[in-house]
Amino acid sequence: MLTSLVLCLFARGVYTLQVVIEAFKPLGWELSENDLKDVGKKIHLLKFKYKLDEGFDISQLRFPKRIFETPTPHGQLDPVFMEQALKLYRARIEEELKSL
Repeated sequence: MLTSLVLCLFARGVYTLQVVIEAFKPLGWELSENDLKDVGKKIHLLKFKYKLDEGFDISQLRFPKRIFETPTPHGQLDPVFMEQALKLYRARIEEELKSL
């Protein structure tokens, strides 16, 4: 949602849902937090749909090997877990796109 409002992402912590709701009021838009979340979700899905329409293939997403070699603050990433998460992400995006 924030990138669609053309805001500086360095200041994204300033733009809470309530601040954005208040900013829309002078324009005559009375939005709730759920309204903003719904709009943000739709924007995200439309962006993803555009990428797919332009040739992006979600099934080709892969993790670079080096991310499994470098420890995180929580330890090593498990390649099996990450592949399962990616598979779930693909399925979720594909399912959500059906709602457009």
